[in-house]
Amino acid sequence: MQRKWLLTISTLFFLTPAISSHSLSYNNPLHSTTPPHAISSEHNIFYVNHGGNGGNGANGGNGGNGLNNGNGGDGGHAQPGSNGNGGNGGSGGINGGNGGRGGNGDGYGNGGNGGNGTGNGHGGNGGNGGHGGNGGNGGHGSGSGNGGNGGDAGPEGGKGGKGGLGGPNGGRNGLDGASSNRSTH
Repeated sequence: MQRKWLLTISTLFFLTPAISSHSLSYNNPLHSTTPPHAISSEHNIFYVNHGGNGGNGANGGNGGNGLNNGNGGDGGHAQPGSNGNGGNGGSGGINGGNGGRGGNGDGYGNGGNGGNGTGNGHGGNGGNGGHGGNGGNGGHGSGSGNGGNGGDAGPEGGKGGKGGLGGPNGGRNGLDGASSNRSTH
């Protein structure tokens, strides 16, 4: 009987540290103060403040506006064969950021307009028109920021986009996009 008790106590003595060490090394997500694969605060600021890019589709989605000092997201492109328009770029955040670029059109679709800069941010460039589309207009700069360039018209398209205005504190105006005369044959 004593031998049976001794065996039981010995077994518990050896198993207890193994169980406790296993439970201590287990990273319970509900109690952990540092989540696995945590992103640094620098990268958190980057992803939180910048506007998201618009998705590509029959018409490109518009880019999101930036937050704080973030940049606006780029507009999405029209998918091939859709004859759709490119999405517009988002504006910079309220504390200063660059405008996003306009997406490119497809077929007879037009390019999206560039977003406006804020603070001392630059305006985004306009997207290019599809094969028969017009270019998008460039966004306006703010402060000392430059205006975005207008997008080019397609080879069978019409007018290039207008360049955005530079900011009032020495920003340069953007260039107008190239126009194209529609073929007559």
